[in-house]
Amino acid sequence: MSRFSKRLVYPFKFFGIETQQASIWFLFTIICGLIGIGMNVWSHIGGDVKLYQAILQEFSVNSFFTYSIVLLTCTAGTLFMKMDKERLVTYKTIKIWLLIILGGFVFVGALLCQSRDKLPGYNWWQLVYFILTIVFAVYGFCVVNMDRHPNIFVELEDPISQEDADNITVLLNKMTNVNNDGKGNKV
Repeated sequence: MSRFSKRLVYPFKFFGIETQQASIWFLFTIICGLIGIGMNVWSHIGGDVKLYQAILQEFSVNSFFTYSIVLLTCTAGTLFMKMDKERLVTYKTIKIWLLIILGGFVFVGALLCQSRDKLPGYNWWQLVYFILTIVFAVYGFCVVNMDRHPNIFVELEDPISQEDADNITVLLNKMTNVNNDGKGNKV
């Protein structure tokens, strides 16, 4: 498997490793996030309005686009805060590319959301965007939490340059030669 395809697939392993945490996140973020849309659909059902028509009414008011954009921005925010908090960013390439893709996907979603009258098959676009958003959110959750199991995701870590490896070796050698703390105390 190529390095690129590993970066796309391997982060999803986190769902298998931390099943309880992943399930709780999925429940409260994805499922509970859909409660508003579900309640709106439920309130439309009755009389002559069938379930399918009630869901179409939610599509017509861009409920799925709104939910998707909020979900993506929350995922991007969590990822950005994680990167900002850490001094040594691990899995840097995946995280930076994911932030770029999430930002672009939010922009595309905003454009699609505004093009209701101009886009043929508008509801299908909204449905595809909604499904892709959930996949991106799950992937983002996994990427943010890969740091908890670095030994499992070691193949995804960015390789260090020879210069950085040499600098680390020099620092480690200097550490072994330290006998005192600079104040005369032995270490």
